[in-house]
Amino acid sequence: MSSVSPKKCQVVQVCVQDNKLVNDFDVYIDHEATFAGAQLFFQKSRWANPYDPLVGGQEAASVEEMEKACELYKTHLLETKRHVLHELRGRKLGCFCDPSRRGCHGQVLAKMVNELPFQDLRANVLFMPGQRQADYCIQPTYFKGRRSPLSNFYPSTVEYQEESFKTVAHAFAYAILQHLGLPDTAQWAKDRLDAYSAHKVMVTMTELADNKTEGLSSPQQIVLMKQLLDDKWNRYAIFQEAAELADDQHVVHAIGSRYWGAGVDLAEVDPKQDPFELPGRNLLGWIIKYITFERRHWKTLWNYHVTELQKAVSTPGGPWEGNAYAQGMLIVDKALQGAAEKKQKKKQNKKKKNKWQQHQEQQEAGWGEMI
Repeated sequence: MSSVSPKKCQVVQVCVQDNKLVNDFDVYIDHEATFAGAQLFFQKSRWANPYDPLVGGQEAASVEEMEKACELYKTHLLETKRHVLHELRGRKLGCFCDPSRRGCHGQVLAKMVNELPFQDLRANVLFMPGQRQADYCIQPTYFKGRRSPLSNFYPSTVEYQEESFKTVAHAFAYAILQHLGLPDTAQWAKDRLDAYSAHKVMVTMTELADNKTEGLSSPQQIVLMKQLLDDKWNRYAIFQEAAELADDQHVVHAIGSRYWGAGVDLAEVDPKQDPFELPGRNLLGWIIKYITFERRHWKTLWNYHVTELQKAVSTPGGPWEGNAYAQGMLIVDKALQGAAEKKQKKKQNKKKKNKWQQHQEQQEAGWGEMI
């Protein structure tokens, strides 16, 4: 299995000429700056060097002063931002100083990012059957309950159908009950003070519902869950950080459910266990992983995992045949990729319809002029 190397983080100089931004970059890393003519305003970045001698009003600084500031900046990064450096992997960093000169804090930052240990994600997430996760020094991130930012029970307001909900669990219960044709019960679940109560009523009513009642299918539930978690991601940095900190590791929902969870309670988890030996599909964990890969623009690697897993699971008599944990990833991918394709197709059809309407209007206008 060949190694996958990350794109290098690099620094580009921010230049404004003729009231236009010349260089493109992904992340601004300097202090506050305003260009009135170009109507450009740069807010102070969290990656700015707090020890930059030019920020305090000093008009010029020697190379020695700038290098000293960079040494302090490096210590600052190690003490306060070491856990989030990986966010800059493969990014272009925008800085006003010339990155080729000595004393540029952007070069210090890029060097630290590029020196981060990068393990082959394909080996990490998709090690082959029979190889223990300990062989790759992977410790899965297990989560459960309202104290974990990854959990749906964690207090975090989200929106669904232009209404606000206390947690993802509240919103999900409301949506499921609405689709079961139980609007009063859905409202009751929405008004519950704690997420567990909302979840419990959803489970109970789903079990009691008539089999003829049309509710959300499994793929629709997965798409709905991703929609709610996307909203949570956009609103809460703590959720982003928890997902990002998992980095190249598995994210495992450690509850007894074999559908949304891994089929093992957090209290019974063996840290040394191979995640692929877990009995549950871990759908919630895989959706969180999907979102993390999507936000990092690592969909190519995700697709690689899916392709290899599909081969392994579909091999008759193979060690992964019928593996529930592996199937969880495939189920999530199929549902979300299918939804994305439908959305894209709908967008294309709408575009074609608009073009056709414009064509009709132009023809009618032309006939009107002829008459």
